[in-house]
Amino acid sequence: MNKVKDFVEWKTFGVCTAIGEKLGIATSRIRLFFIYATFLTMGSP
Repeated sequence: MNKVKDFVEWKTFGVCTAIGEKLGIATSRIRLFFIYATFLTMGSP
């Protein structure tokens, strides 16, 4: 189970890092955006 978690985190955070480097935005802000977007769109069709 730990290997799966590590793989998912590595892939997800790697994407956030790549987006942040391209746009010049802090990685933590991108991660927060994805978290907020997930909660906001959870109930919408």
